[in-house]
Parts: sequence; C-alpha cells; structure tokens
Amino acid sequence: MIRSDAEGPAVIDFNSFVGTTIRARCAFALFIADLLLDGVSNEVEGYREARSALEAASAWLRGEGVGGDALGDLLMNQHDEGLFVHLSIHTPRETDTAYNVLGAAISYIRWHEYRQRGSAMPEDLELASESLLQWMLDEAATSAQFDAGRVRLAHERFIERYPARGPEELGAPIDFDVLCDEIGYPARHPPEF
Repeated sequence: MIRSDAEGPAVIDFNSFVGTTIRARCAFALFIADLLLDGVSNEVEGYREARSALEAASAWLRGEGVGGDALGDLLMNQHDEGLFVHLSIHTPRETDTAYNVLGAAISYIRWHEYRQRGSAMPEDLELASESLLQWMLDEAATSAQFDAGRVRLAHERFIERYPARGPEELGAPIDFDVLCDEIGYPARHPPEF
C-alpha cells in the first residue's frame, strides 16, 4: 500500500511487498530506476551506461545468468568506468538523484544475485538489505520524473502477480518489457544520439 504523509509523497508498506518473490522485488527496483531514466537523458554517455546497466539487470530478471560481478562492473569497474562516474562529487546536480537510484537498483539486484548463489558478498554490498528498496523509493520521490500513480499501480500488480511462499523464494523469470506493457508503462528505448 502506498500512502501520502509528511515524510514523503510515496511510502510503501513493505510488509505487503515482502510477500512477493525476490525477482518481483528486483523488478520493482528496476521499475523505479526506469522511471528516473529521463533524468539523465541529456548526458549521452551517462544515459548509455544507465541503459546498459538496466538491460543487464533485465537479463538477470529473465534468468539469463548475468552475475553480480558483471553488474558491479557496470556501476564502477577497475578502470574507473561505469554509472557512478557520472555522480557529482563536489556540487550536487539534478542528475545525481537519478544516478543514485539507478545505482541502488543495480546494487539491490546484485545483492540478491550473490545471495542466491551463496557467494561471498562484496564489501560494497555488506550493508545491503531489503531496506534498500525503501531508500530507493524515498529518493526517487524527490525527482521530477517520479510518478506516484504509476508506482502505486505497479506495486499493486506486483503483489497480485508474484506472490511468494516465503521471503526467500526467487520466483519464475520475469520479462521486464512484457511486465511494463501489462501495467501500461512502455519500456524505454534509447534515443538515437
């Protein structure tokens, strides 16, 4: 359930959301990140890297075997290339919210990917938890691209379509583009540069 209150325009009751599969929660994270993608569309390289990271995360949702290391490299690799390069270090910019939420969505999916494999958790994910999803939503709600109505609808559909027998159920693969079509949210396609 999403409600409005003094703490922010969109707060989800995550007690209801934990009743969905892991893939559904990850798809919801991807949905929130995708909502903010327009926030970086004026930055050609950043937009391309954001699209690339979202596509890789979508592949994981579909069960295509994209690993947490590969997703992490899309955020920041050993050559200091990746999505996080575009965050402003000294002077906050409007695009920082979008990059932060996009990065958090990929990190949330990475966290689940490592947990599913039973692999050692990378240091940058040691403090990750389900609360990262709430942080993403709160952060996204501060962006001009945020659409509380679409979030409300998506939340309701995810709960209906992807119930879990327990909080650790991975669930069936999810095609993010098909899911977006079903909830009336067209999947984004990169503009021609």
